[in-house]
Amino acid sequence: MFDKALVAAVLLNGAAAFPHIAELVAKQKLEEPNHGYLPRSGVVDADDINTGLWEAFGLDKTATIFLQTATSFFNGDPLSGRWSIGYHSDKTQSLGPLGDLLGNETGICAYGHLRSEGDASITRGDWLAPDMNSNCASYPQFMQELLDLAKARTGGNITPQVMAEHQYNRKQHSVATNPNYFSPPYAGIAFTFGAHMFAFELLANHSAEEPRGFLTPQVFMEFFSYTQDDAGNLQYTYGHERIPDNWYRRANDDPWTLTDIVISTAQQCASYPDNCKVGGNTGEVNSFDGFDLGDISGGFINAAEDLQDPQRMGCFIAQAIRADTPSFLDNVFSGAALTQVLGLVGTKLEPALALLGDCPNLPAGKSVFGMSSKYPGAQMQGSGSRNPYK
Repeated sequence: MFDKALVAAVLLNGAAAFPHIAELVAKQKLEEPNHGYLPRSGVVDADDINTGLWEAFGLDKTATIFLQTATSFFNGDPLSGRWSIGYHSDKTQSLGPLGDLLGNETGICAYGHLRSEGDASITRGDWLAPDMNSNCASYPQFMQELLDLAKARTGGNITPQVMAEHQYNRKQHSVATNPNYFSPPYAGIAFTFGAHMFAFELLANHSAEEPRGFLTPQVFMEFFSYTQDDAGNLQYTYGHERIPDNWYRRANDDPWTLTDIVISTAQQCASYPDNCKVGGNTGEVNSFDGFDLGDISGGFINAAEDLQDPQRMGCFIAQAIRADTPSFLDNVFSGAALTQVLGLVGTKLEPALALLGDCPNLPAGKSVFGMSSKYPGAQMQGSGSRNPYK
């Protein structure tokens, strides 16, 4: 059994839209010899992600190149492009023991919080919430809320509209119960929203009769490692997420692209503008205080409604990543290693950001982590003694 921590940020966790699919397909390699999309070690690089997620789910390279590159800078090793699809692994370090002395390459689970993983995921917890706070494990309460919503809206099947409403409900829950709730531009808006749309677009079953896909509760629960007992109560088994039998992915001529991700994120902002506010609670529940978007974007985005435009959304994501990258890298590398990694921003990160769209004369943005002292949920830790699973 693949024993890495299940990713809090991704598709299935709802926090980060894509790496959890990676966890799934890696585990599938162990369980069924005819599947073999990712390395068993749980440490991946660009070739693994670009090939594996295309073959397994029809995720286009415009999406995988962007997501792989950003994740390697935020949660892994930009020098080699390796990162852990679970929590920290010393196998990502290209500098060997010296790298561990410089800082912790977190992986995307647990202490990867707020880099490529954020609060208010589909079924995972908020890492700094008072309870139900594993961003590596799934909580039946949140899954049940999603299934109940789908039953009320469609009679049972999960649709993009159901996922968007569930995302709104999850954010409201976090604001009302987690005094440390925080939503930055990338992990909070782009990744969390992306996860909710990924969960339909990449997990939906496809057929000649349903070429756009359909997602039943049964298929969704199997992907998320849920069963029901005789009384209908949900039972979650950690580490048993799997690709269901008789499941068919997207057609090759209908890939899910980075442009699709940006458009779907902008559409969610149009449906639920409050979800696109950057900021968080200030130490008490229901104390959400948002950043001035005009300030952090240099006047490029002045209201959450501006993010309803896909082109502006893509540029805003690129702007936020550029602003956050130096501080994230500074927490892991130092000295000559930091200089070397910063030198890769132009050659490795910028080409990936260019895939988000044409952004002429885009002003420099500000990192929300550099001016967030009133937001306790914005204080990132790269390591600690906490069990990532609980």
